[in-house]
Amino acid sequence: MEWPPRSGVQQDFPEIDRVGWFTPEAAAPLLVPGQRVFLERLREHLGGRA
Repeated sequence: MEWPPRSGVQQDFPEIDRVGWFTPEAAAPLLVPGQRVFLERLREHLGGRA
């Protein structure tokens, strides 16, 4: 991607820098507050099994 725009400089910005599997309880503090709603929605969708 060219960044800053119109600078002619090409840079890479990886979308994922690491992956891990966590329980919902362990994952919640690792998420930014705006993402925690998705964890709650997943829990509701799974009927409280997550």
